[in-house]
Amino acid sequence: MTSASTSSSSAGVKRKALSIDDKLRIIKLYDEKIGVFNKQQIADQLRLPSSSLRTILKNRKEIEKKRFFRHYETSKEKANEIAKRLNITDFGGSNGWLDRFRKRHGIVYRKICGEADAVDDNSIKSWKETILPNLLKDYSPEDIYNADEFGLFFKLMPDKSLVMKDETCHGGKLSKDRLTVLTCSNWSGTDKLKLLVIGKSKSPRCFKNVHTLPCDYKAENRAWMTGSLFIEWVQQLNCKFVKQKRNVLLFVDNCPAHPKEITLTNIKLVFFPPNATSKLQPLDQGVIKVLKQKYRKKLVQRYLLEMESVTDAEIPKINVLDAIHYVSIAWDEIKPEVIKNCFNKAYFDNVSQEDPHVLDSDEFRDFEEVYPGYTSIDDQLITNEALELEEIINQATVNDEPDEPSDDEEEYIPPLPSIASTVQSISTLRQALTATDGSENMLLYLGRVENFLLNKYKNNVLKQPTITTFFNPRK
Repeated sequence: MTSASTSSSSAGVKRKALSIDDKLRIIKLYDEKIGVFNKQQIADQLRLPSSSLRTILKNRKEIEKKRFFRHYETSKEKANEIAKRLNITDFGGSNGWLDRFRKRHGIVYRKICGEADAVDDNSIKSWKETILPNLLKDYSPEDIYNADEFGLFFKLMPDKSLVMKDETCHGGKLSKDRLTVLTCSNWSGTDKLKLLVIGKSKSPRCFKNVHTLPCDYKAENRAWMTGSLFIEWVQQLNCKFVKQKRNVLLFVDNCPAHPKEITLTNIKLVFFPPNATSKLQPLDQGVIKVLKQKYRKKLVQRYLLEMESVTDAEIPKINVLDAIHYVSIAWDEIKPEVIKNCFNKAYFDNVSQEDPHVLDSDEFRDFEEVYPGYTSIDDQLITNEALELEEIINQATVNDEPDEPSDDEEEYIPPLPSIASTVQSISTLRQALTATDGSENMLLYLGRVENFLLNKYKNNVLKQPTITTFFNPRK
């Protein structure tokens, strides 16, 4: 557009006073159109002087704050009522406190999703040809990370998948059988971070006597990722990189549970463009699919093995602790080349082409043929959503009681095994491994497990009144 035409188009636009709601609508429309049109074209479409549009964009943070304060400022009586519910005394909610509250909980004014059917081709082209190369140029693949959440029906068996086809899990009985899992890895696949698993209860029954988990575990009323949980996670990750003296680039999707204004020193947080994460998010290009395939295959294998030794009525139900172990093992089994391949598929390397065979093995093709739709049944499961103020308050009082079993099943919690029975089980495993070809490394690992347990508990063992009974149980 020439300067003359710009001048004439702006001159024909009549200035008018704009309310806060008007300005917020302009900001929203600008965000939707900026990938396709430039600022002057957007101003013309809105019949707004270009100078007014620039002023609104310059002051957008203050405009958004005004709306927040208008909706969330409460009277002293209401504030005291909320504070009382949260067991807070001497509460004083200033504007600064409200602003920090908004950032901490990721309260937003619009919901941005990355559904595949809403992908903006122009945004993707601009991202992969210009924006992404400029972001990556100062970082090595070892220092470029992607984090992504997925929902998991952790108890689901193949025979139940068809009846749950349209389950979105806003609530109800099925919400008790779900988890949200946050995965994070670097581009090279050499640093798969410990998983973050989010469940509904702080203290599930199956956590009795449990002091160590292979992942991080948090609780939220609906087992969703929230702004406060994400901030806590990413700040802990930042501390790790501070100790390692590393500066990293972390890509996440644009959703209400990922607040933008987080103070970080060694992590540069980058958000994918709106409505494009299904094409641009590396972990969503196959890593999560493989992880869920491995998890569900373990469930089926466990079920089939237990059918050989017990009756159907006696087969223990999968609980949260089982799910945590299985999903952590599945994550550990994912090979670096799978992760690297998915980063390349998401345009992180425009030169090399991904190898389709890395993600499409015969092992899982056969599994999908036998159990069609089983792996992908919870692909659309909600993992986060913008919360109302009342929901945030309720979240602060998340259930701290052990999960109650449902009416139709009683959760089986096995008793804590003794040292003697544990060592005997290791001996049985060793006997089975020695009769299996190619188990040399497994035997070494088993020996390390045995030494760890004996060293960890030797003081308790030595205090037993009849130590000879431990080593000679038949005497």
